[in-house]
This record gives sequence, C-alpha cells and structure tokens, in this order.
Amino acid sequence: ATFAEICPDMLQNWLTPVPLSKILNLQQVQTNSEFGNSIKSFDKHFPKLKETQIAIIGIGNEQANRVRSELYQLSFPFKHIHIADIGNVRNEHNSFLIPIITELLDSGIVPILIGHKEAITLAQFKAHKNRQQLVNLAIVDEQVRCDPNEKPTSDFYYLNELLRIKAP
Repeated sequence: ATFAEICPDMLQNWLTPVPLSKILNLQQVQTNSEFGNSIKSFDKHFPKLKETQIAIIGIGNEQANRVRSELYQLSFPFKHIHIADIGNVRNEHNSFLIPIITELLDSGIVPILIGHKEAITLAQFKAHKNRQQLVNLAIVDEQVRCDPNEKPTSDFYYLNELLRIKAP
C-alpha cells in the first residue's frame, strides 16, 4: 500500500473539492467517452487513489476550473488509464506544493498541475529532483521565460532558477 492509499486525509487536507456542478453545464458532458465521465474527481468525497496513475491538481481555483470546463468535454478513448482530479491546492506557494507532488510521485502517481502560475513548474521540478530522478520537462507558454541577465528568483523569469539547479 502506498502513502496516498493509507493517508488520503493528509492529501485531502491540502486540497479543496472541485464543484463540478458549477464548472460544467451538465448537458455539456453527455457521453461516457468524454474525459469528464472517465475520471474520478474530488467533488464531495476524496477519490480512492488505489489504481490511479495520473492525478490532476488545480492551482488557482478560477483558472484551474476554467481549464477543467474545457478539458472535461474532450474525448477520452484511453479506458485503461486511471485518472483522478484531486482538487485545487489550498496554498499556491512552492513550499506547499512540493510535498503534495512528492507524495503522489512516491505513490506511483504522475501529477499534472493545471493553473495560472508559471512558477508551479519549479515546484514540480524540485519534487522530482528531491527524489533523485532525472526529469524531462515540456512547457507550453507564449514565450520562453528565461533571461540570463535577470535574477534567478524573478517570478516572470522562473526558468532562470530551474536552469541553475544542478543534476542529482
């Protein structure tokens, strides 16, 4: 048994439920082949993570819920992949995110962070680094947030700090 299976209350205390009825027009999600009908979600009760392979975590309630409203309508033909949307984080600071990500990784669950802050990339990277793992990173953004002339702690140029981290 993994930590996430044994102590779901700990994860639940770090996250807030996702009010699916407020996010989705229930008529929008109509077929069982859509993503929203194919995953477990933290609406009223925290989902059981026993078979979960991927966990979605929202950063910034409004922004993450906007992503969900579009994501849940997409087609999802991957019935063999078990995904849980475990809610939105209560605190968006990296020092709060890193333990959540680490617990999921230690449980064999791949976290996918959705939200508005680019700096969450750094939290996810550091959680992998703390586990002494090499990381491949893909970022989808309108511009590269790196400038060697800026301070490594600049929020806008968050990649500066990431690129200065030494390999394990």
